[in-house]
Amino acid sequence: MLLVGIWVAERVGRIVSESDEGRATSLAGVAVKVFIYYLTIMIVLDTVGVATGLLTNTFTAFVVAFFSAPALALAIGIGIAVGLGGQDSVAENIDDWADSAREMAESEGSGGGSGGGGGGGMTDGGTSEVEDSGA
Repeated sequence: MLLVGIWVAERVGRIVSESDEGRATSLAGVAVKVFIYYLTIMIVLDTVGVATGLLTNTFTAFVVAFFSAPALALAIGIGIAVGLGGQDSVAENIDDWADSAREMAESEGSGGGSGGGGGGGMTDGGTSEVEDSGA
């Protein structure tokens, strides 16, 4: 079982690495190979009867840390860049945005009474409110 898993990992890793010439595909090939190695080792250890919970938790923690930390850093970086770089654009357009939002609210609010009902959309709430008050 272990030998078959290693053979499959090497073949699939090579196929992925050679699918394109570039650093990203080379790294993807290595990642696929490592993942297949991990799956093979987990299956073999479980077959033998070794408890694999600690390895599973360690691998999960590594994957979460590896992928969530860069995503969080990217989100914070984009937020700061847009916040600092977009101040002028927001200052120039905020009045237009507020006016269009006010016009939309007034046009939707004029057909349905004073703010709609408790559930559903504005139109449904306003219609049911008029029907309820007439009954």
